Amino acid sequence: MVRVEARFLGGTLSVAIGGELDLYTAAEVADRIDRALDDHVVRQLDLDLGAVSFIDSSGLGVIFGRYKKMRHRGGHMQITRVSPVALRVLQMAFVDRIIPVVGSAGPRPRAGGEGSGHGS
Repeated sequence: MVRVEARFLGGTLSVAIGGELDLYTAAEVADRIDRALDDHVVRQLDLDLGAVSFIDSSGLGVIFGRYKKMRHRGGHMQITRVSPVALRVLQMAFVDRIIPVVGSAGPRPRAGGEGSGHGS
């Protein structure tokens, strides 16, 4: 099961996806995003993948397809949050080198990184 919630505000379409983004859900997710894009004049697409629990190559296809669509329209796209599971897949596929990833839904590292602080 997948959850897709879209909000439009001032030229930006924010889409939150939750659950599995895979072969079984990709077409539904792509269709729902595309309908929201067609209903508005969108200059910026923000994808929130913070609640994505699984992503496969079909899910990557959804992401790249919307990226291509936004570029064709002269707009921009970014991933505003990403779960640790989805981040690993995005990094392995080098998505984060093409599409900006500006947030993470996982735990934030402590200031100074590991090994800093008292007792190190």
